[in-house]
Parts: sequence; C-alpha cells; structure tokens
Amino acid sequence: MSCISDIRDHIAKQSDDALITSRDLLKFGYRNAVDQSVYRLIKDEVITRVARGVFIKFGAVIPTAAEIAVCKAKAFGKIIVKHGKTIAQDCRLLPNECEEFDDIFQVNGNSSSFAAPNGRIFFSKVCAKAVRNGDTPVGQLIRMLCFIGKVHGHGRTYTLLSQLREAIFYVLLDHAQWMPSWLSDQARDALEWSYKSPVLSAAA
Repeated sequence: MSCISDIRDHIAKQSDDALITSRDLLKFGYRNAVDQSVYRLIKDEVITRVARGVFIKFGAVIPTAAEIAVCKAKAFGKIIVKHGKTIAQDCRLLPNECEEFDDIFQVNGNSSSFAAPNGRIFFSKVCAKAVRNGDTPVGQLIRMLCFIGKVHGHGRTYTLLSQLREAIFYVLLDHAQWMPSWLSDQARDALEWSYKSPVLSAAA
C-alpha cells in the first residue's frame, strides 16, 4: 500500500476525538512522503490541522489548548505541567494587573510557542526537578510559590507560606530536594515562626 493509503486507514481507525501528530505517522513512510500525504488529506477534508504537526478528523470538535499542548509535548517526549502563573491565577493570588490569562505551560525542554485555534500556546522551559512531582498538589504548590517569588519577590512568598497549615509545611519539607533552596529555607523559617507565634500556639 502507498503511504497516503496507510495513513488514511490509520486515521479511519482513530476515535472521533483523537489527536493525530505528524510524528505518529512517520512509521508509514519517509518524512517528505508523510508531509505530502498530510497536505493532501487536509485538502481532501479528511483531517483538520489544529497546530503545527497536530491534526484531528475533519468535522471533529476542536480540542482545548491544554489537550493540544499535552499532545504536542508528548509527541516530542517532553514532560508538561501546569504553569505556576496559571495555578496562582486559579487560586486568585495575583494582583489585578496580572490577571490576563495566557495558555502557558511548563516543560522540561526548550521554550517555544505555536499557533492554535483559540490563540497562541506557550511552552516555558524549566529544570527537570521542577516537573518531578508533575501536577500533584505538592508539585503545583511548589511551582506556584516559585513563580510568585520570582515575579513578586520572596517576601510575598513568605507571606503565603506563613498562612499555610502546619501539616502542609511537613509535606513541603518532605519534597525539599525538588524546590530551590531559598523556598525550602523559607518554608522551614515559616514553620519555626508558627511554633513561636503566641497567636498560633494558642490556636493549636
């Protein structure tokens, strides 16, 4: 069978909400042949391009920015997580001038951006340990605090830390190896302060 016939058969077997990447199709032929086949299938209204190298079946519901971003990152072997800024926005912890929302994610790879149906999607590079805990609650908390500390200063981070429950401090400190030293030091200082605070001691 030809490259385009193999790709047609592959697409026909996918679910209606499936995301298909060019890299998925390289098993059917040389890169140039795959690119030409994809171009033809778009023209024939078999598939629709939703981002560079990412496609859906023609007529399918347009995926969300997050779905496209995850698909794109996985196609290139990247680990993708929610950005600290987005987490802070969700928690309503940013000042009014910072409320503008971007479709931005953090990845353990180079920073980049690409066009999508609902706007531009941004990948922000972070070190491997920043994505170590994925999108678990502690992973999101660490990335949010790192973002706030970087943009609004370590004083703002300390203020937020001082408002956490004691149990959360211990969870944070159990993951101290996955956060910058300034943040783990602040968490330890805030915990010690909570022990010395007459108000918090009386509440306990």
